[in-house]
Amino acid sequence: ETAKLMKKRKIWLEITTLIIPGFSDSEKMLKQIALFIKKELGSETPWHVNRFSGAISWKMKNIIDTPVDILKKAYEIGKKVGLKYIYIGNLK
Repeated sequence: ETAKLMKKRKIWLEITTLIIPGFSDSEKMLKQIALFIKKELGSETPWHVNRFSGAISWKMKNIIDTPVDILKKAYEIGKKVGLKYIYIGNLK
């Protein structure tokens, strides 16, 4: 609701999703996020899909780093849904 309100008030908005293996990496979830952005915030709203790193996590050190292929899949999902600006982040 906050994101929709910001968009309505013409405040610049970018959405970031931290993709954590086993928690927020399913294709279904990523598609739902991309569809929400397109429908509620507009196709021009940037979507950042960021890689999780267990090495810098405080409590989730046992989780592997997000595989790059999952980040690429999120990018493809966003493009297929119609988002114009998708950025993959936290790659070394």
